[in-house]
Amino acid sequence: MAWTGQNRNWVRTWLAALPLVVLAVACSPRPRPADSATAAASKDCHRIISFAPSITETLFALGAGNRVVGVTRFCAYPPEVTRLPKVGGYVDPNYEQILRLEPDLVLVLRENSPITEFLAAHGIRYEVVDNDSVGAIATAIERIGTLCGAPERAERLAGDLRREMAGATRITPAPRILFCVGRDHPGSGSITRAYLASPKSIYHEVIVLAGGRNVMTDPGAAYPMVSGEGILRLNPDIIIEVTATAGPEGAPGAENDWRQLATVAAVKNGQLFRLTADYAYIPGPRIGLLLRDVKRIVADYARRQPAGGR
Repeated sequence: MAWTGQNRNWVRTWLAALPLVVLAVACSPRPRPADSATAAASKDCHRIISFAPSITETLFALGAGNRVVGVTRFCAYPPEVTRLPKVGGYVDPNYEQILRLEPDLVLVLRENSPITEFLAAHGIRYEVVDNDSVGAIATAIERIGTLCGAPERAERLAGDLRREMAGATRITPAPRILFCVGRDHPGSGSITRAYLASPKSIYHEVIVLAGGRNVMTDPGAAYPMVSGEGILRLNPDIIIEVTATAGPEGAPGAENDWRQLATVAAVKNGQLFRLTADYAYIPGPRIGLLLRDVKRIVADYARRQPAGGR
């Protein structure tokens, strides 16, 4: 996620959204991990700050939206979130604003240790939760529900998500899918470097559940950088690009950059898709909608194949 210029900043931001949330409860002057006592005191937590779009979405889905007093500048769903005070971003939190809002519950990203250090230093409690897998998202929903005093609603929401994501679709042969989450110089007319979802990413789960195979097999980094030449060698059957319309990859004509890779099966056969819905890049309660999108893409591909497959 570390690049240069505007595109690097946007993808760093986007990938920061993939790992979900850190839940911080300030119902006690001494910060410590939340426990059953915290859950019992959740009714006293009325001022919540969320440091991730996925956390914000979860809070509103659990009926705790009226308790949210601050969000990041990247939080935009549901729409009423845009009217809430902003507390900065993932790598540049507004510490003064955090204190000004006097939260008794703060939600931050798992990897944001500077934020947790600040919260601890100011007597604000916190707890880290996770969203780097479908199971982790469901668990995070349940934990947030417990801390917000909505365990039954959280259990239903997490259960619905688990059922939505249960069981992989079987397609033979499974199409080889490339999932792109960001790239350099969109709109330049070529693909120089793209950042692809590996088996360590949540998108790998979506690919497999939809009946596909991930062309990225290296389990190293979650989103390794691959050159245009590397994509030629991978030769995917389907390319799916996830992008925010406000991001550089959403610029008009940016999708035409892929035409440079004319010999890639996905490009040659018209199997290039761009998903711009916000749920496609926010791993939260609506991740099932992304799975449905990918299932439709894979099913349509399978219908087009002659008997015996590729």
